[in-house]
Amino acid sequence: MQPLDVLLDPRSLDLPARPVVERIEWYKANDQIGDPAFFITVVLAEGTSDDERHWQDLGPIERRLGDALSAAGYAEWPYFRFRTPTELEIERRAA
Repeated sequence: MQPLDVLLDPRSLDLPARPVVERIEWYKANDQIGDPAFFITVVLAEGTSDDERHWQDLGPIERRLGDALSAAGYAEWPYFRFRTPTELEIERRAA
């Protein structure tokens, strides 16, 4: 199987042009019912507007990432969230 750091590199994925995906962070853990899962944070460009955060814009990104995981043979369920670098930093400081 292709390593996730390579598979989830936005430069190697056919992602929509907007919103801009800067990077993708992930970790593997069990979800709330104990099943193995991937927790994936899609880091959007800092200037991403609220208008670019509607499901019609984020859904295609999530589908492409999920399809790539599936095609590579990963069976873990992917949980996605979308943040800008600043939002991610604020969350990390609060944790």
